[in-house]
Amino acid sequence: MASHRLLIISGTLLAVSILSFSDPIPSPYESRFLECERKAREAKRNFEICCERDINNEAINETIRIFGNSNCSTCTHLCRKKDEVSKCYWKMTEEIATLSNKSVVMMPFLRNIFDETYSAVCENDAEIMRVIAAPDSRMCMRDQLKACSPQLAALDDIDKLFFCNYKDPADDKLTSELFCQKILSALECIKGISGNCPDFHRTAISLENKLRNSNSCSKYY
Repeated sequence: MASHRLLIISGTLLAVSILSFSDPIPSPYESRFLECERKAREAKRNFEICCERDINNEAINETIRIFGNSNCSTCTHLCRKKDEVSKCYWKMTEEIATLSNKSVVMMPFLRNIFDETYSAVCENDAEIMRVIAAPDSRMCMRDQLKACSPQLAALDDIDKLFFCNYKDPADDKLTSELFCQKILSALECIKGISGNCPDFHRTAISLENKLRNSNSCSKYY
């Protein structure tokens, strides 16, 4: 149950796999890269354990007792526990920030993205999060999202460059600007094909506007 809710967090945060780590690429990376990746995975697991203290059945039932049941009690709970989850995330990024020159640069940027997005999806009684989590919205978008597979695929492996230096500096191309541009491209595609799913379409527009005006990415557009 807790891992499912962590996936909701990941999906909600601009649908970017900021919190996921892909399997090692079967290429001749130097041992330092592989060790860095191993430690990054360990930090991610520590984040999950940290979140599980506040994201579990008992904690959600407490939120329901306080606020009543809703169409997304998990959304209400995640927003209620925003400070606690954010502390867990900051702790994770502090661990990762020591791993490489790349992570020293990227972790402050990721923390800002995380904080801004978490705040955005919890606005207006978690309006954005509720739409993304709603079964009807997800079912409506299931087939349409195939049209955006190239843009979404570009985000799949982006975390491989977030934390650890590549052996060949020429392969180490990820910057905060590129990250922001790829997110925008994915959101623009989703906005363009979601006209038959009004709730999701409005949410895509809202997320795009928030991204364009965010402190983290606005300078790149």
